Amino acid sequence: MDGNDPNKPGPRRGRPKAVGPGGRAQAREATPQAPPEPAPPSLEEQFAGFESVPIATRVRVGAATCRLGRLSEMKPGEVIALDREVGEPFDLMSDNRLLALVEPVADDEAVTLKVVELVEDVDDGVDGC
Repeated sequence: MDGNDPNKPGPRRGRPKAVGPGGRAQAREATPQAPPEPAPPSLEEQFAGFESVPIATRVRVGAATCRLGRLSEMKPGEVIALDREVGEPFDLMSDNRLLALVEPVADDEAVTLKVVELVEDVDDGVDGC
C-alpha cells in the first residue's frame, strides 16, 4: 500500500468549513466574546480613604405595629411582640440602610455587638447616593 488510499481520510488542516447550499464551503463567522465582568468592589475598597469619617449607627431589635389607642393605654410591665424570634440577630443600620447583622454581647462595662454577617449587596432603590 502506498498510503494514498482514497477511502482513508487524510490529515485535517485548519478548521472544518460549514457546507452551504449547493455543497459550497462557507466560512464560519467568529463569535465575538465579551470580556469578563470585573468583580464588584468589596466594602473595604468602596470606603478606602474614608476610614476616619464618623457615621451614626443604630441597632434595630425588631418592629411592631400598634394602634394609637393601645399605645396611649400602655402601663409599665406590658409586653409588645416584635417581628423577631428569640436568638435572631439584630440589624446594624445607618441612614436606614442595613450594614450588618449583629448579636449583643455583655461586657463588664457595657453592652457590645458582635458582627454575625456583613451585608454587602443591598438594593435599597437609591441610585448613586
